Amino acid sequence: AVVSTQSTGVLQFVKVLWPDFGFWHFVTSLLDYQRQQPRLEEYRKKYGEFLVQMREWELSGLEDKFSEGTEVRQEEFVRKMKLKRRELLEEYSKAEAAGA
Repeated sequence: AVVSTQSTGVLQFVKVLWPDFGFWHFVTSLLDYQRQQPRLEEYRKKYGEFLVQMREWELSGLEDKFSEGTEVRQEEFVRKMKLKRRELLEEYSKAEAAGA
């Protein structure tokens, strides 16, 4: 018995209310992806193990119904903002002391 399989696909662009994304945008994005492919492969080879660990860490956070990553990022953001605020206040106080 000979089994024949055919695969067909349809690409359909529909009118939407956000900026137009036409066929040429689609083609250029595919060409850009192909152009970037060697760089992506190099990145995956270089950081692949780290990316796997990150995925596992994120998935374990989701399984626990809590993402420590979000909390850590928030704490880091607040720390950076406080540091920047402190630097700005020091610059202001120096400028004020100098009579500016």
